[in-house]
Amino acid sequence: PDGASTEKPVLFITSDPPGASVSIDGEKIEQPTPVRVSVDQAQEAVIEFSLPGYLTKRTTATVKQDGETQISATLQPVPDLLGGFEVRCAPACDDLLIDGAPAEGVKRPFRTARVNASAGQHTLEAVNGVNTRSRTASVEENKLTTVEFVFGEQSAAPAMPAIAQPAPQASSPGAPRQSRTPAAQPAPKARVEVVTPSASASGPVSKTGPTARNTADSPAFVTVEATSAQGAVPGCRVMFFQGGRLAATGSSGSPIKLEPGSYQLKVSRDGFAPYETQKYIASGSQSLTVFISGK
Repeated sequence: PDGASTEKPVLFITSDPPGASVSIDGEKIEQPTPVRVSVDQAQEAVIEFSLPGYLTKRTTATVKQDGETQISATLQPVPDLLGGFEVRCAPACDDLLIDGAPAEGVKRPFRTARVNASAGQHTLEAVNGVNTRSRTASVEENKLTTVEFVFGEQSAAPAMPAIAQPAPQASSPGAPRQSRTPAAQPAPKARVEVVTPSASASGPVSKTGPTARNTADSPAFVTVEATSAQGAVPGCRVMFFQGGRLAATGSSGSPIKLEPGSYQLKVSRDGFAPYETQKYIASGSQSLTVFISGK
């Protein structure tokens, strides 16, 4: 009774969020919050609030003999049973993927990042320039698992894995030259292609050399489609590198904006071998189809 006098004391019970079930001294009230309840006499009362997805809360209130006693409670959500990763990169990483998808809430580039993950095993992939490192690690509920990625100076030449650990050749006169200029080694093996604007998503790729018109200031919008021996492969991670740094990233089937120029393209997805090649990207909207093979 709003503002009305009553012979019995009255409790006005509210909760945030509303709709919580209420019991007074163990006696359940049929109506959820907000609710007004009359009691037999002024006394100390134990009020219990419960709502699915929230922690049960108990509070004690002194019921006034005259007027209305207001009781309110703020309910806390049940703690998320997620675990998490603390990812450390040396030097800083340009990107981080968890199970093939970009990690959310991570500011790129980063040296240390914390991300949530459901309990179980996950595959993490860190990107540093044109290099990637992959780790498989497990997460337990409400626990933090530390994963470290270390990128050495020689890891800048992914196309030449034999140079990744050149300790026995450190004193060789030829070895230092290869480790100091790793980016120049893959160039002779790369296929340089011009991706020309095409109205058709499945149009052919021109293999003519770059021209002055291709270097126009207008941007390029490249849609990369991946296919395998079994057919189309959706949901691939697409990365464009330029000068050894990550220039743009996205997913297959979605346009990616780039400035015209030469890029190293990498397309990857779990269960398939990464596809890497050198591409010259011309201005305008265009599509590119790449073939990836299973591991």
